[in-house]
Amino acid sequence: MTIDDADVAHLRRCVELAGEARARGDEPFGSVLVSGDGDVLAEDRNAVVTVDGPVAAVEAEARAAVAGYWG
Repeated sequence: MTIDDADVAHLRRCVELAGEARARGDEPFGSVLVSGDGDVLAEDRNAVVTVDGPVAAVEAEARAAVAGYWG
């Protein structure tokens, strides 16, 4: 498996989102959900502290996005 420029761009976006989470007082986690074709399906940052506890974790948000995409 190789990492291409698009992968690096998605990883950089995750880091940006993590920075936004940290700046808002949350743990620094960012997530970008990308399809096999390279389309961004969803992105979000951690908001466990500032929004709504564990249901605002980026993993939970990603699962909700996938459910809506394939829903």
